[in-house]
Amino acid sequence: MDFAFADVESRVANQLLYLRKRFGRQDGEVVRVVHDLALKDFSLLVGAPPKTVDEILHKFEVRGWIRLEDKSVAIVDAQELASVSHLSASEVHCV
Repeated sequence: MDFAFADVESRVANQLLYLRKRFGRQDGEVVRVVHDLALKDFSLLVGAPPKTVDEILHKFEVRGWIRLEDKSVAIVDAQELASVSHLSASEVHCV
């Protein structure tokens, strides 16, 4: 595994969990984060190139951890994101 890529994965997961905590709303089985962020803006928050962040977001979606939607992201499995971001369970359960 490319450790630099793994570090970016951790930052993407951490940023998704932060947005979930700050702006997320429970929507059935998922927590939905409605946003106006373009990929470029989200990439700046993460501190990584947009192409890399896009690859990671799609990887998380394929794994079933998130669902990317037009102006929102549905956090499906916060525990898996937390395992990548190295957050504790208590830090994840805040919505």
